[in-house]
Amino acid sequence: AVGAVLLDFATGIISALVQKKGIKSSKLWKTLFKLFFVTLFIMLLYSMDTEFHIIELHRIVAWLIVGFEAWSILENMAKITDHKIFRILKEFMEDKIEKQTGVKIGDDY
Repeated sequence: AVGAVLLDFATGIISALVQKKGIKSSKLWKTLFKLFFVTLFIMLLYSMDTEFHIIELHRIVAWLIVGFEAWSILENMAKITDHKIFRILKEFMEDKIEKQTGVKIGDDY
């Protein structure tokens, strides 16, 4: 999860540079807070999981976080490269999410 957050951060910086948007310190702080709280939350869940031995909730949450970060990385890569494969993957994932959950994901929300 930490690696995914850091990779999202790196691709976000590259995307901002490619789009000539500039890099803002507020985005850096937002990422640092996200990294801190993601780590803290997973550690808390791990502590609870080792104590109660019911379900490995920390693993489920970590994979959910990785999924959200993967989505963001995919969006960044589409902006960085403007390559067709990233747009196709993004559309494919949007269709899958909509079919599975009924939730429409897009730029018009």
